Amino acid sequence: MIYGKTGTGKSLIAKHMGERTESVAERKGLDLAYIYVDCSQDSSETQCARRLVKGLCDKYEDVDANRLDIKTPKTGVPAGYHYENLWDILNEHFSSAIFVLDEIDKLETDDILMQLTRARESQKTDTRIGLVGICNMIDYGKNLDMRVKSAFGRRDIIFSPYDAPQLQSILKQRLDAFADGVVTPGTIEKIAALSAKEHGDARKAMDILLNAGDIANRKDDEQITDQHVERARNKAEANRIEEMLKTFPVQAKCILLAMAHLKDESENGFDDGFKTSEIREVYTMLTEQEGYDPLSYQRMCDLMREMADLNFFAVDYTGGGKSEGSYKKYYLQVDSNVLQYVSI
Repeated sequence: MIYGKTGTGKSLIAKHMGERTESVAERKGLDLAYIYVDCSQDSSETQCARRLVKGLCDKYEDVDANRLDIKTPKTGVPAGYHYENLWDILNEHFSSAIFVLDEIDKLETDDILMQLTRARESQKTDTRIGLVGICNMIDYGKNLDMRVKSAFGRRDIIFSPYDAPQLQSILKQRLDAFADGVVTPGTIEKIAALSAKEHGDARKAMDILLNAGDIANRKDDEQITDQHVERARNKAEANRIEEMLKTFPVQAKCILLAMAHLKDESENGFDDGFKTSEIREVYTMLTEQEGYDPLSYQRMCDLMREMADLNFFAVDYTGGGKSEGSYKKYYLQVDSNVLQYVSI
């Protein structure tokens, strides 16, 4: 199992090592197969089994799907049909196989893991199967079937987030995308330092660099400045927020923007927390401006609790004395400057 946060190179390294192993095996005359599956796209047992069979048929010329009478329809056949095809292909063509299951936590069940890890034991195939799982969640596996855990023989590899020097090295490899002199001294270091501090994600760091270049280009500026970098960073964070809010109604964005408005209007932009009634007033104004009907008071409070669970807000209970009694105060946990890039 390979664990690590998004953007730490897990998939890239697993693919690279799979291809290298395949190349070495070919030079030595060994019959080894290597197939990569993205479980976020093929999450059911049937889809994943089909993807393995289709991958073998498409990738290796020696696998004659017509002769073996193998068909891989997307729907309409059970997983067992694909397993039978898989065992037939492995038995006839390969002594070893490496299957990489990326985002393995997206699998709906662990049934396919049971099939693959116990295939030789159950005499389905003589092929030695190596299974590599890639996952963001370090606690993945605690709920797996005990038989799967036993057969897996797991060895865990942890990919730590990139630090600033590593991100600098990665970003410098992308400088060929820019004309000479566009990326000024210190720009790479600034992006690497910000990214290392916030997430250590190489993809996000590269997005900031490329987006900063796009912003400079649109403004007809000859060089990328700190201002371009900051705008690109805010835009990237806004995209992340919008991605997280996809499962929420549009009013969730209105609530966030209402909080940002209150914070910006407070003295020196200091967030001393805001009452539900204060948020409600600005939220209602924003939704009506955008042509939406405001949620009921209770539904708005329920939605705010859900958003607090995702760390958009912090919540505190405050004693208001005899005149007000106790009440909740909400504190915005997202940079209000970022929210100007969030579209309703």
